Amino acid sequence: MLLSLQIENYAVIDQAALEFGAGLNVLSGETGSGKSIVVDALSLLLGRRADAQVVRQGAEKASIHGAFMLEDAAGAAAMLSQQGIAADADEPLIIRRELNAGGKSRAFINAQPATLAQLRELAPWLAAIQSQNEALVAFQPATELAYLDRYAQLESELDALAEAHETWRKARQHVEELASADRQRLQELDLWNFQWQELQAARLAAGEDAELELEHRRLANAGKILEIAQSAYNTLYDSPSAAAADLKSAERDLQELARLDPGCEALPPRLASLRSELADIAESLRAWTEESEASTERLAQIEERLSLLDRLKRKYGPSLEEVLVWRDQLAEKLEAAVHADERLAAAQAEVQHAAEAYARRAEAASRRRHQAAPRLARAVEQQAKAMAMPLRLEITLNSRDEPEGWTAAGYDTAAFQGTLNPGEPLRELADCASGGELSRLLLALQVAIEENGRRDSAGAREGARTLVFDEIDAGIGGQAAETVGRKLSGLARHWQLLCVTHLAQIATFADHHLQVEKQVRQGRAFTVVRKLTGAERVEEIARMLAGKSQDPTARRHAAELLAAAHAGR
Repeated sequence: MLLSLQIENYAVIDQAALEFGAGLNVLSGETGSGKSIVVDALSLLLGRRADAQVVRQGAEKASIHGAFMLEDAAGAAAMLSQQGIAADADEPLIIRRELNAGGKSRAFINAQPATLAQLRELAPWLAAIQSQNEALVAFQPATELAYLDRYAQLESELDALAEAHETWRKARQHVEELASADRQRLQELDLWNFQWQELQAARLAAGEDAELELEHRRLANAGKILEIAQSAYNTLYDSPSAAAADLKSAERDLQELARLDPGCEALPPRLASLRSELADIAESLRAWTEESEASTERLAQIEERLSLLDRLKRKYGPSLEEVLVWRDQLAEKLEAAVHADERLAAAQAEVQHAAEAYARRAEAASRRRHQAAPRLARAVEQQAKAMAMPLRLEITLNSRDEPEGWTAAGYDTAAFQGTLNPGEPLRELADCASGGELSRLLLALQVAIEENGRRDSAGAREGARTLVFDEIDAGIGGQAAETVGRKLSGLARHWQLLCVTHLAQIATFADHHLQVEKQVRQGRAFTVVRKLTGAERVEEIARMLAGKSQDPTARRHAAELLAAAHAGR
C-alpha cells in the first residue's frame, strides 16, 4: 500500500506531500491542474524512464520519494536481498528517484543505490498503473490469458505447470547437450584413441624427466670423470711411485722401529689401517672405471628417452605433469564414450517422461480455461452493461500442443474479441474501444474476477498493491458514472485504489479525497495538493457538479451524493 508520496521540483509541482490510506483514494481538480503529474511521478518509482524536461524550470533537480507498506514484504525483502539491498519486512519500503536538469537519473531503495531494472522488478509488489496506455497493454494476448487464469483460479495449477515446464525444458536441454557432445565425440574419437595409445606406450612416470636430466648431466661428463678417477687410482695404487708402495715400505720401517723402541708399538697398526683404507679407495676407483665403459650406452638411452618426453610435452603440455593430466582426461573421455549411448537413451527417456507430465498438467489447465472462458465473458458483459457499455465479448482459446509452442503457462493462447456496437463484427478489444472505454473494460474485468472470489495472480501480496486508474471516467456520466464509482468502491475492499477523476459521481465514493489545484504566485504556476474532509469535500464535489462550489443547489446535491455513496458502508 502506498503510504505517502513527496514530490519536489517536478513539472509544475514545486513541493507536494501526499498521504494515502487504504481503500479508494481520489484525485480531483480542474483540467490542467496537474492530477496526472502525480501519477507520472509515481510511475518513476516503478522504474519508468525519465525525461530531463520534467525538472521544474530553475531547479537543479527533481525528486520523488514514496513510502510503501507491503503485505508480502518478506517476499520483496528476499528478492532485494538477492541483489544486495537490505529491506526490513516490518518497516515501510522507501523508494526515491532523483532527476537532474542535465538528464541524469538516480534511484534508491531504502537509501541504497538501485537500478531502473531493480525498480521494475520490484514494481509488482508496489503498484500497477491503469492509464489508457496501460489498459491497451492489458488487452494483449499474453495478458488476456493471465486474466482468464485469475478468473479460473489456476494459481496452484500454474505453479505446478511452470515447474513441470522447467523440468521438461532442462531435460530437453540436457539431451541436446548430450547429442552435441556425442557429435563432437565421434569427430574426435579416433584422435583420442591414437593419443591414448601413444601416451600409454610411453609408460610415463611423474618426475622422471627431472631425474633423467640429472643423470644425463652426470653421464655427459663421464669422460672427464673417468680420466680423473684413473689418475687418482694410478697415484694411489698402480704406478711405480704409487702411494700404496710407499706406505708399505713405511710400514716395514715402523715395524723395525717398534722392535727397537717399545714406545712406538702403536704406530705400525695405525699405518696398516691407513693402507687398508687406501686399498679400498683404490678398489672403488678401479670398479668405477670398469663400469664407466657401459655409460656411453646408458647416455644414449637417456638422450633418446628425454627426446621422447620433450616431444610429448610439446604436443600435450609444457610440462610432464600436464601431459599426465591429459592422459588421465583421455581415459575419462574414452570411458565416457563407451557409455554415451546409454546416457543419451536415458536422457531421452527423461524428456519423454517430463513431456508427458507437462502435457497432463497443460491439458488440465486448458480444460479449466475452456470452462471458465464463457463464464468470464458473460460476467464482464454484465459489469460493462452496468457502466453503460453494451459489450458483446467472446473469449477464444487456441492450443499449440507441439513442443515448440509450450510455455510455462501451458500451450493455450487467449483472444478477447468484442464489440461495443450492436450488429458490428467482433474484433480485438484494443481495436474496437477508445482509451477511456478500455480503462472501464479493464475495471469491469477486474471486478468480475474479484467477484468470482479470485485475487490477483501474484497471490496475497496483491491485496496490498496500489492500483491506479487514470482518466477511467472519460466519456461517461450519470448512472454509468455512479456505477463505475460503486465498482471502484467494491474493488477497494481488496486493493488500495488511486483514481484520477473529473466526475463527482466517482469522487463521492472515495475513502480519501485529495484536491489538486494550480495556483499562480508572482506570475508563476504552482500545483498544490490538499486532503479534503468535511465541508471542503462538499465544496469540491459541488464544483465538480456545477463548476461553482458556492452554488447552494450544487452544495446540497453534493452532500446528498456523499451521503448516498457512503450509506450502508
